[in-house]
Amino acid sequence: MAAPVLHSAAFEAIVASFADNLYVFDRDLRYAFVSDSAAAALQLTRDEIIGRTWYQIGLPPVLMEPVEAFIRSVFAHGDPVRAEAQLALPDGMHHYEYILAPVRSGDGRTIDFVTAIGRDITARKTLETQRTEVLESISDAFFAVDQSWRIILVNGNHERLTRRKRADTIGRVLWEVFPESRAPSLKYWSEYHRAMNERVASHFEEFYPPLQIWTEVHAFPTNDGGVSVFVRDITAKKGDEDHLFSARGFEQKIVAIVGHDIRNPLGAIELASGRILRQQQPGDYTVAVKSAQLIQRAVDRIQHIVDDLLDFTRARQGGIPIQLERTSLDVICKEILDELHDRAAHRDVIFTCSGDVTGSWDPHRIAQSVSNLVGNAFQHSARQSPVRVTVAPDGDNVILAVHNEGEIAADVLPTIFDPFRRGLAKHQSEGLGLGLYIAHTIVRAHGGRIDVESSAADGTTFRIVLPRQPVVAKLAAV
Repeated sequence: MAAPVLHSAAFEAIVASFADNLYVFDRDLRYAFVSDSAAAALQLTRDEIIGRTWYQIGLPPVLMEPVEAFIRSVFAHGDPVRAEAQLALPDGMHHYEYILAPVRSGDGRTIDFVTAIGRDITARKTLETQRTEVLESISDAFFAVDQSWRIILVNGNHERLTRRKRADTIGRVLWEVFPESRAPSLKYWSEYHRAMNERVASHFEEFYPPLQIWTEVHAFPTNDGGVSVFVRDITAKKGDEDHLFSARGFEQKIVAIVGHDIRNPLGAIELASGRILRQQQPGDYTVAVKSAQLIQRAVDRIQHIVDDLLDFTRARQGGIPIQLERTSLDVICKEILDELHDRAAHRDVIFTCSGDVTGSWDPHRIAQSVSNLVGNAFQHSARQSPVRVTVAPDGDNVILAVHNEGEIAADVLPTIFDPFRRGLAKHQSEGLGLGLYIAHTIVRAHGGRIDVESSAADGTTFRIVLPRQPVVAKLAAV
């Protein structure tokens, strides 16, 4: 059976039905043919267009002159041209992509017509513009690769970070553009492949030698089988962390060394002053005895500072250790308040306890917390005002409150438990300002909490909530 012949009328009907806009121009730049879609785009009939030039049908020169230049180029050189142009149509500005090609005569020597296929790519351009705006709004360097590892997208921050222009990277294989990323010792190769092959997100930090920078990288698989990558320069952050780590390590070593080394000569001083005091006779108030008593009080203060330094070091290195045993907060408070009364006889302490206040705690560490809170109350309230200590049960917890009539400034309260806080009230404190920090750390190590309320009218109250059966954990200071 002979193949069917496509008559010219049928061919024209097929061409006229093209979804894309098809135009055919003769050498005088008259429309020799237009498809139905092309005529509709111009909002004219085919009869109103064919045989006329673009300016005869009233198209704006500012938009059509570039298209005319493309048509003349094809007539002159015979080479196809791909171009884009914008057209201002009655319903708004449209973006068109054109493919222009020559139609030669039967002998192939002359070009009789130029065909132009125009496609409305306004929606695509809008999406591209939106995508570009989104990419450029990303603070990180961004790039995306397809399944063949060819770079298909980059943003401006990627150009700035890598010092490579977009035109030098788009369309090229990632490992060719950045060959150093293939080094087995770096995570880029392994983590990018894991994101690509396993279709999982990857997050890592790595040093990039060519640029001498530390990078934080997030890689995500894309729906088309590729990978999108966000890269952030964290060199400054890593430098700060290294400096902070070094500074903290040096600080903790110094504190530990000083704390332990001070104890040896301090013990010798305490032993010598104690010997002098033991040899005194009743009524003996010589200069030597008075000096020995002064030395003993100074030794106590220094010993307290040394203990605080060592506890501070322990807290920073992982937490203050606690040893739990069954005990009563009533007993702990009475013992520590008796000791404080001997040291500060001029201060009144009113102690109140009710109900069952037993639990599993470290009695030494809880006593240390109570001592620090009461000592703080002494230092930051008037000498003639009393300090009130209250202990009471509260279900599975026991609550201890220490109240004084002083006031803490509102701007100090948020950082009241930070280390090295001193001079919080009118009365300058002695020591390093570690008492509240250590008390807070001890309470946290018992699984409890400590808070504070303060006002001019009601004074200041520190409140500790201790679970009777705490979950033991070493909590590093933050």
